[in-house]
Amino acid sequence: MLRLSILLLALLASAPSSAGEDVRSALARLADPSARSRLAAQRWLGVHLSRDDFADVAGAARADAAEVRRRLALALASDDRHLGLAVLLLTDRDEGVQGVGESALAEMLARWSSSTRDGPLRPRFLPLSWIERITTPLEIATRADTVEGTGDRLARLARGAAPIVVDPSLADGVRPPARGAGSRSVAEGPWGAVLKRWARDARVSFEVYGFRELGEQDAERSRAWVRVCKRGDEGEASTLSHVLEWCKGLMRKHDPAWNAACARALASLDWPAAIVLLEERWVVDGQVPALSGLLHAAGRGRVSPALAQVDNLRSVLVLPLTGSEPVRRAERLGRALLNLSPFAVDGTPLTPLLLERWDALTPAERWVRFVALEGQGIRDGQAARRARAVLTDAEAPFYLRRQAARALEKTRARGERVVVERGLSALFEHEPPGGTLPRILAAAGADPPALGARAWLSLDDAEARLAFCEWSLAAGAQDVAAATFEAALEGGAVDVNTLASRLRSWVGNGQRGPTGAMLETLRSAATDDAGRELLTELALRAGVADPEARRAFFDAQLAARAQRPADPTVLRRIACVAADPALGAAARAAIVEALVDGVPARALRPAVELAQDELLRARADADRELFLATLRREAGRTGHDLTEQLYARDWPPEAGVEPRRLDHLDHHLRSP
Repeated sequence: MLRLSILLLALLASAPSSAGEDVRSALARLADPSARSRLAAQRWLGVHLSRDDFADVAGAARADAAEVRRRLALALASDDRHLGLAVLLLTDRDEGVQGVGESALAEMLARWSSSTRDGPLRPRFLPLSWIERITTPLEIATRADTVEGTGDRLARLARGAAPIVVDPSLADGVRPPARGAGSRSVAEGPWGAVLKRWARDARVSFEVYGFRELGEQDAERSRAWVRVCKRGDEGEASTLSHVLEWCKGLMRKHDPAWNAACARALASLDWPAAIVLLEERWVVDGQVPALSGLLHAAGRGRVSPALAQVDNLRSVLVLPLTGSEPVRRAERLGRALLNLSPFAVDGTPLTPLLLERWDALTPAERWVRFVALEGQGIRDGQAARRARAVLTDAEAPFYLRRQAARALEKTRARGERVVVERGLSALFEHEPPGGTLPRILAAAGADPPALGARAWLSLDDAEARLAFCEWSLAAGAQDVAAATFEAALEGGAVDVNTLASRLRSWVGNGQRGPTGAMLETLRSAATDDAGRELLTELALRAGVADPEARRAFFDAQLAARAQRPADPTVLRRIACVAADPALGAAARAAIVEALVDGVPARALRPAVELAQDELLRARADADRELFLATLRREAGRTGHDLTEQLYARDWPPEAGVEPRRLDHLDHHLRSP
């Protein structure tokens, strides 16, 4: 035993006195005459280096030895944990040290993507494979928000072909809002078309980096992304050169706005090593701009483990939502916490943490916590009580009540319901046409007041009444829905095409039976022929009328056309059944006949557009093409004044599928 103790003491005495001496020893062995020793030192450094070794690593990098620098770069590049140390080297004044940091970062990026040294495609050009693959129609307001705000919404919610990265020069806090920001300009179409329209409206440009077609070298390892930049700022740079600049920008002194913009650009790229770097800058160095990047990444679904630690999350929740742009700060925080796990990394439930100090919280702080509770989706009695109290509070801000309903859907016990009686006007007046509030309320178990309360009379706007009607239908209050819909029809405040669109969306959202029953109730109670015909037309266009009713209505419209051949209402109602399997051919023939008879374009055009739209929605492509070809032939033969429109390049409009309205889907601390 004595001999063993003496041997252990001897080994301890001969060992390096600190980890620093181990690193210095390994750095020295990088210049060893033995290649095996140099390789072993490189591998050891790849495992054991840390940011605390910056001085020693920088000293080794200053030595005029190309192989030492190369092995240092490879050691750093072997693990994403070393990106922070590589960035410190990158920002050193010595060119040799900078070179090691740049080489290490380049190797890390190359391990993540094979195309990081490729230049961009030409400005505002999208690959054909993206255009053919991403066809879901979208709708987004292009100038209602800042460039970075709209770009982030498009990246988070559009399910596009590649990540969208807004250049730091266009970021919030760096670039003032453009003139005209806040105006309503809407882009609609597939992802690629929306991206181009947004760039045009916002007076910016974009370029695609890292794209390689299938079949090209290492195409399966390439990672494409879209850079949104100022017009004229496109160029021949590569992914690597931009990442180098963003890393340097993250470290720039005395410029927190630029630091945060670069952090968000790095976070947008979906590069895992960037998240590690931002974690280190926030947790170890306490740099708040790095937290901006972590929240940005979390909003896009890449949640840093650091945010799921109790102490770190508590420090995030107490950040003041004041100063410049408090609304944007709160929205960014809420959208990030929406993707937060219900449990911390150590298994601690996070719901109690979100409810701490509730009575002392501001409305914006409560909104953030309600967004997080919605994302967690945990049934919790206390959280449900908080949400229910806010939803039924007429004095609470509308945005807070709306988000409380979203949280209540996830936190309430099954079967629990609540009647929302007060403050309905304030709740619905900010709802955009066709918005999601009615479905949110129904999913939260919220019921409208009973029929006798006549609550819809407090809503002055017809669109608000339609939203209230949809809520009543979804909540099972059919009598209230019927009375509200009847009130919305008064005075013709909403045109028939809008009404038909709303009814179709309600049917598409699972309310086919209630919608059909409501329209039949109103039709049976109608006291005049005009009212009955309007309700029957709406039932046909919503797809809830039975075959006998469709046949009777169509026959009546054909008879009416014999009396009033140029009546646009009659022609429109004939077009309602243009896609019907049994009646469609006769309806289309009647419209063609009206064209041959010389019905003016102003009366015929709405019927033609409705007929082709019904065919498009029914996916009756062959019938649609034949119908349009017949119209063009007969218009050309007869010289009809609709000929020019029929041959226009942008006609007919492609309006068959309802778009995903990104502004409605997002979480707002203001009116969407």
